[in-house]
Amino acid sequence: MPSSRRQASYNPTLTNFAVGLAQSLMNSLANFISPIVEVGSTIGQYKSFDTAQAFRSYNTRRATGGNYNRIEFSSDDPSYNCQPNGLEVTVDDDERDAAGDEGDAQARLEQGKVQTLVSNCVTSHEVDVFGKVRSLTTAMPDFGKWRDPSVDPILEWNAAIEQIATQTGIMPNRTAIGLPLFNILANHPKVIARQPGAAVIGASVEQLARMLINPGMEIKVGILSYDSSKPGGVSAKSNIVGASLYVFHASQTPSQYDPSWFKTFQGRRGGVTRVETYRDEKATSDVHRVKWSRDVQQVSALCGKRIDLRAN
Repeated sequence: MPSSRRQASYNPTLTNFAVGLAQSLMNSLANFISPIVEVGSTIGQYKSFDTAQAFRSYNTRRATGGNYNRIEFSSDDPSYNCQPNGLEVTVDDDERDAAGDEGDAQARLEQGKVQTLVSNCVTSHEVDVFGKVRSLTTAMPDFGKWRDPSVDPILEWNAAIEQIATQTGIMPNRTAIGLPLFNILANHPKVIARQPGAAVIGASVEQLARMLINPGMEIKVGILSYDSSKPGGVSAKSNIVGASLYVFHASQTPSQYDPSWFKTFQGRRGGVTRVETYRDEKATSDVHRVKWSRDVQQVSALCGKRIDLRAN
């Protein structure tokens, strides 16, 4: 019996559209907090920086004619294992008939489907990454009572930065804040009091960065939400990052060997911006899909801190 499905083929037109769409979804924080490292093999090793000893300073002096000191990588360094992921969306023949053939009606129909496909992939990745980050990170005790006007959030934020720098010798360079906590932080009286001009109300991310001991801190606010309800159930939307702040170090050029806090190892084949298309005759539909492989790993527990909003 002949198959009802044809082999999927690369769709360059929709891939170009998906690439542009993914760039416009940069409010996603998953790649910010857990940068992507493309790897040649979906299974391999990476360097772990799980103790202060891993950040040691090497003695680089040597005697004339003597041996060089060598940076050592342990045979028992942890491994990543990128698992397959994928999602697809259909364009039913009836939908094509309803759209008609006038102008770019068919192109707009397909672009709308791919937009839904890519945005759902981005949200899914965001939920997965922050779920793992939260599960592997304990909030700093006694920090985060930021509804109390007598508590200074900037002092606590700076204390977290200092702790990371002291333990690792590396200055944290990124902060991710969930929108619910950012709203409280930006309008906190002690934060406003740090700004020049009594008429200034609220603080931007640029102004917040200048209040920190690392004024070059890159700050991003998580605004994406997700619906945790089951299909057909009552909607239960919430901010993905939530009322939390994460301050951490992440390399601008991540690899298998740098001490970024978290990393997302990803196979080179596919990705959420490479669209493939096949025909499903049984469903009388054209099907667009994306596929990728990934593994999110904590590389160094010492390179990041988490502050949760707490009751006063």
